[in-house]
Amino acid sequence: MEAGSLQNKMFRGMVLVGMTILLSGCAQKTIYSWGNYHQVAYNTMQQEGDPQQELTEMKEQAVKAEADGQKLPPGFHAQMGMLYAQVGNDQQMRAEFFSEKELFPESRPYMDFLLSDKKIKKETTEEEKDGK
Repeated sequence: MEAGSLQNKMFRGMVLVGMTILLSGCAQKTIYSWGNYHQVAYNTMQQEGDPQQELTEMKEQAVKAEADGQKLPPGFHAQMGMLYAQVGNDQQMRAEFFSEKELFPESRPYMDFLLSDKKIKKETTEEEKDGK
């Protein structure tokens, strides 16, 4: 009886050690600090959130990522730029788009498109105001 009980305890111990090793391998740290970026992006695309509130949340995420020594994910600055455009802060929008281009060069064509599109829309709006 004792031998079976000892074998049972050893088996349970081995299973516990194996599960610990397996699970610790799954809990890897990611390269980027994602935070609630996905939810903010989804809300923006669905036009469900308050852009100012989402900006506040994203700024908090940026501060947290910096404090933790993590990088912000691709698209983060572009998303902030889109939110700044929604609240009418074109200067900050441009700064975020340029940050995205600098950090992720593969985003350059899209950021350039957004910047040129915003410039055209801004010029059109100014012409409408001038009565042209």
